[in-house]
Amino acid sequence: MMNNNVKQKMMTKPKLAAGAVFVIADVECHDTVLALKYWQRLSKVVFVGKGEGTLFGFIVSERVFDETLFDKPALDDMAPDVAQVTFGNTMIYTFARFLKRGAWPIIGYQPVTDAEQQLTLHLVGSSLHFLDQNLGVVAAKDRKKYPNQALSFFGAVYYHINLLPPLT
Repeated sequence: MMNNNVKQKMMTKPKLAAGAVFVIADVECHDTVLALKYWQRLSKVVFVGKGEGTLFGFIVSERVFDETLFDKPALDDMAPDVAQVTFGNTMIYTFARFLKRGAWPIIGYQPVTDAEQQLTLHLVGSSLHFLDQNLGVVAAKDRKKYPNQALSFFGAVYYHINLLPPLT
């Protein structure tokens, strides 16, 4: 039996914001199924852009979770305590389409740490960015110090996640 708090959460549209924790599972995109190599993962939004396409950056849980863990009827009894989930340090950037359409359901929120925010320090072309702020042009000799922002479309998101080693 699902408690009223969980029913209410599922009926209200969760807010896409930094700290949102969501489930990444297999999803159908057009005629293709994008699948994870291992079980489901939780991810946390670290950065949400202010632009039109809603670019966002997220990190992926170190642990993988059994595929039945997030079945909606069992959500109130079986879902992990979001506050206890630990996340890796690989930042993935993509668009929020799957989040906005509910294919990657938001199941809770966890504060974004300063260390996690530092993962957003990256190059876009020759400019250094932190979160959604352009910090200016970086000299060519210093560009190797920073990662390039690699924008991943949905198939590439699954590819990158599948490269991450799972902890069970």
